[in-house]
Order: sequence, then structure tokens, then C-alpha cells
Amino acid sequence: MRITQQYLEKKGREVAKVLKNIPEVRAIVFHGGIAWGTIDQHSDIDISVFCTKMPEIKKRQEIIKQHISNVRFNYDDKPYSEKQDIFYLGNLKNYVGVDYYTISEMSTILSKKIKLPGYLAGDHETKKFFAHTWTVKIIWDPDKIVNGWQKELKPYFTRFRKRAPLFIHWAKHFTESDRSHFFNRGDYIGIQATANQATEIYLLGLFLLNNRYLDFSKKVDAKLKNLKYKPKNCGLRLNESAKLGYDERSFKRKMKILGALAEETEPLIKRYM
Repeated sequence: MRITQQYLEKKGREVAKVLKNIPEVRAIVFHGGIAWGTIDQHSDIDISVFCTKMPEIKKRQEIIKQHISNVRFNYDDKPYSEKQDIFYLGNLKNYVGVDYYTISEMSTILSKKIKLPGYLAGDHETKKFFAHTWTVKIIWDPDKIVNGWQKELKPYFTRFRKRAPLFIHWAKHFTESDRSHFFNRGDYIGIQATANQATEIYLLGLFLLNNRYLDFSKKVDAKLKNLKYKPKNCGLRLNESAKLGYDERSFKRKMKILGALAEETEPLIKRYM
């Protein structure tokens, strides 16, 4: 069977109709590949559910089993986390992952981790909030809970997006700095960390240019394909860089690739920001 965006989204919406039967559920969204539009043969169906309180594991699983025939959970007695259900639909090899969050939990992250300090940090909870409320496709939100979070978050993201030129400039600076002392010392951990940091900073700036927040967890290359503003062959060049090793010659090649990408991105920032 050929897995498509339309097919997995249809299956996901069928699951969402069932999840509405859980009394505590107030909003449901797609996150991950379906939300980003980066579905491939290996993609799963990622769903986030927002509840008045955490639904009991046994009761929510009973509801899922009652309304979905041939559902198969991939654990014997209980899920790996009380906040997640993972199951398969019949013979479909792509699993369904349902993440459960309480509304109060997410509202607290917004108020204490974002609104109180007045900026976006890179901590785990802030990233979690973004992944499950901002870069999502809303399925069901009758009380405008997710929509409300997005409206509150927008000015902070807009402010954060203005730092895109700084990230690109910073990445370029990384590639131009002399790192010979790393090799003189044999500090290959430092060499690897430097290359990874330069790549991450560049990608963050590039995604902000495109008004997107980057989740580094997976499928970055697929997400790159969906960006409107980027240098030519950006994904291919970054993949070439990623495949290189960390000897001195390879490191210099990595930095050359990243430096060229950063330089080509600067005119795009001036034009589209």
C-alpha cells in the first residue's frame, strides 16, 4: 500500500472522532509529519489531545477498543507513559501515537516559560509547547483552546523571528573562525560540537526566515523541502555536510558548505524580512 498524506490524515481524523468520546477531551490536533506535510512510507499518525484532566489509562483504552475494530496496542498491560497511547489500526504498519496533555499543564508552560520571561527559550517544555500547539493542524477545537494559545504565542514568536539575521550571521561567524587549536589538541569532541552547533544555528535562522519553528527531533530534510525561502540545493548541501567526518579536511569542508549557505541566505533575509 502506498502511504500518502491524504490517507494517513483520513485515518487520523477517524481516530479523532473516537477520542472525542473520552469525557475529559476538549481539543485534538495533528502534530509531526501530517501537520508539517512531510509524510512518507515510514510516517506515523501523531495526535495531541488536550484534556480537562488526565484520562485514566484503562478507561480511555476501553473507549478506543470499543469504537475501533482490530486495534492493536503495542504493549501488554499499560503504555510506556501515562500520557501516551500507541496502537495500530488493523494491518496498517504505521502506528498511531496519541499524546495527552492537560489544559492547565500547557497554559502553565505558556505563562511561566514564555510570557513571564518575555522571550522564547530553547528548553524542553518550550519546545514541547511549540511542537504541540504552534506547528500543528487543528482537527477539533470547539472552545478555541488551541486557537487561543496560538494567538497569545504569536507576538513572542514574531519577536523571536526577528533574530533570524543574528542566527545566520552567527552561523557564518562560526564557519570563518580559526579552529586549528582543536586539531592541535586532538579535541575531536570539540570539533564535532562546533560543527553541530554551527549547523543548528544556521537551520534555526533559516526556519525563522520562513516563519517556522524548527523541531530537530526528526525529518529535518523533509521539512527543508517545504521551506519557500532557502538557498539552491540547500537540503542536498546540508546532507553532504552531515555525511562528512571530523578529520581536519572534512571539518573544513563542512564549514565551507555552511559558510556558503549562510552567505546565500543573507540576501534572502534582507528581501523577505
